[in-house]
Amino acid sequence: MKLPNDEPSYNDLTRLIEVFSGDKDLMNWLRSLQNLNEDARYSHLKSMADGLRTTRERPELIAVVESLMSPRFFKAAVKTVQSLDH
Repeated sequence: MKLPNDEPSYNDLTRLIEVFSGDKDLMNWLRSLQNLNEDARYSHLKSMADGLRTTRERPELIAVVESLMSPRFFKAAVKTVQSLDH
């Protein structure tokens, strides 16, 4: 399993906040991914990113989905999104 950069950068987290901020559905979706094991989550996110590319979704959204494939970034993203919810 090839993972994207495993260390979340400031730009990665900023992009995540921009995409997720104020979108309860996206926040709930991210939380639901915590119930998957790493391999299942990776496969789900890869398939999703491929689908988003096919439908020509926003590049920022595709980049965030791809970043979430990294277990370390995923954990940082969940913490970040949880902080947005308060």
